[in-house]
Amino acid sequence: GHTLAWHNQQPNWMRPMEGAPLRQAMINHINGVMNHYKGKIYAWDVVNEAFDDGNSGARRNSNLQRTGNDWIEVAFRTARAADPSAKLCYNDYNIDNWSWAKTQGVYNMVRDFKARGVPIDCVGLQSHFNNNS
Repeated sequence: GHTLAWHNQQPNWMRPMEGAPLRQAMINHINGVMNHYKGKIYAWDVVNEAFDDGNSGARRNSNLQRTGNDWIEVAFRTARAADPSAKLCYNDYNIDNWSWAKTQGVYNMVRDFKARGVPIDCVGLQSHFNNNS
């Protein structure tokens, strides 16, 4: 399933939200979608494209990020509770070169999550292929 929480694809009513109401809307969305498809989807991209391009390795400045630095962890914990048998993935593009800051940012997040027991099972390396690339 692609994707449960993504800064770029939110319903229009969600885009102006911020803070606690946005956090709760994300949780409600994850619960609603995952409960609807429980047992039918093998793996979910729980969070998509949360890291910024460039040399910082930092999180993308988005309305979701502004709900608190733990929003990705909350999304993964919510997803595990909603469907304990589904594989939970983080998905992003431009994270396939070890020397890139974005790759390191994602790696450090996953390493931290694994060390603290945050449920994450996989990382998707997103690619778009066309005539020019």
